[in-house]
Amino acid sequence: MLKDSSKLLNCHLGGAEGIMRSMTSYSVLFVEDNEEDYLQVNALLEQIPGTEYRVRWARTVEDAETLVVESDPQAFDLCLVGDHAGEGAGIRFISAHSADIEFPPMIFLADQADADIDQAALDAGAMDYLHKSELSLSLVERSIRYCVAQHATKQELVKLATIDPLTGILNRRALYDLGDKEFDRATRYGHPLSLLLIAVDRFKDVNGTFGHEVGDKALHSVVATVLAAIRETDVFGRFGGSEFLLILPHTDVGGASLLAERIKDGVKKQPIMQGSAVIELSVSCGVSATSEQAGFFDELVVCADRALYQDKPTVV
Repeated sequence: MLKDSSKLLNCHLGGAEGIMRSMTSYSVLFVEDNEEDYLQVNALLEQIPGTEYRVRWARTVEDAETLVVESDPQAFDLCLVGDHAGEGAGIRFISAHSADIEFPPMIFLADQADADIDQAALDAGAMDYLHKSELSLSLVERSIRYCVAQHATKQELVKLATIDPLTGILNRRALYDLGDKEFDRATRYGHPLSLLLIAVDRFKDVNGTFGHEVGDKALHSVVATVLAAIRETDVFGRFGGSEFLLILPHTDVGGASLLAERIKDGVKKQPIMQGSAVIELSVSCGVSATSEQAGFFDELVVCADRALYQDKPTVV
């Protein structure tokens, strides 16, 4: 959901078992400071039958953070996190990403058996832990299957709680959850972030004249137009009523303004039919960006709402 019912949940309604059957290739982020341990685990992965593992190795958690930013967390299906010589960096990395539903499931690889460290990894958010001295082909494969399936189930539950039932896109709650994360990410790494608040013009008139069924049809038409215009990394959802919100990572105010014009033109070119009546639609758009010095995501939303008010047609 991001673009469709979201990148937030890259899983199918068939459930975790169906995903496991269909997936033949895993992209793995391996955070490990010891090259010998990396080579050992990578060799085991290469021996697992029926599945290809494409491993990206990060020697430090800093390197891993860079890969996540450059690739996007959804570029990975699994994350293996080493103990990092017992210094706790691996567990801190897990803790930093455990609340992010977009981040892949994490397995902690401990240098040695230690119940306290194992429990600390689970408390931090790891889905499983393995001891490097006890690794085997069957153990690694079973752990991966368990973690990927559990993560898919978790994603599905989140999806059910974050989708607007009428339009099939994100709801307001999910928009704020993801918006806070995108705002923090943009602030942390200095990337531009823009918002686009979209409202269907004179929507009450459409409902009042033609009925709520036609009003719903109008909302679906606008949603389809926006989805066709945005990227997979963009976050799109229903803000409320006839308003929608687009969160645009790595996009400045100029890029967001151009997108707003494309969406306006696209909506105008897609009238809806009701019997012999042709119902022309239009939308207004409000743009805001992190360049406006907003300190929080909701302040950026307020800026977009003000801009939307200025863009709405004057009621005669």
